[in-house]
Amino acid sequence: MAKPTQSISLDSLVFFESAVRHLNFTLVAEEFGSSQPAVSQRIAALEKDLRTPLFKRAHRGVSLTADGLALHEAVRDHL
Repeated sequence: MAKPTQSISLDSLVFFESAVRHLNFTLVAEEFGSSQPAVSQRIAALEKDLRTPLFKRAHRGVSLTADGLALHEAVRDHL
């Protein structure tokens, strides 16, 4: 995983952690009273900032990439 191009917001990491728990962006949206496209855009922006994919997208949910797992291990105890 490359160094971020800018500082990463805590909100982005909170959404990321929820996405890891649910492995479904629609459920993350329901948790935060948001929309699925908004969650997807937030995760995509985090991936762009980190310059690596964090999730593999599938029709019925997502799974973590190796970099996604590494990020989750780095932040899970701090959120």
